[in-house]
Amino acid sequence: MSVPTNCAIPKQRSEGYGSIDRQKKIAELRKAQGMMQDEPAEALNVSPQAISKWENGFSQTKGY
Repeated sequence: MSVPTNCAIPKQRSEGYGSIDRQKKIAELRKAQGMMQDEPAEALNVSPQAISKWENGFSQTKGY
């Protein structure tokens, strides 16, 4: 599986971990591709729980 290269995620910050825009964007991009959380998790070599945390604002992405 390949991760689309045109998935730019804004780097703005708000209160807490990351911005609400970034959280929404991660979920929107995944859902637009028809993916479950385990698919991008495998491609990014992280757990599906990490994807869930990113989408729900409980953790932040490393921004690479």
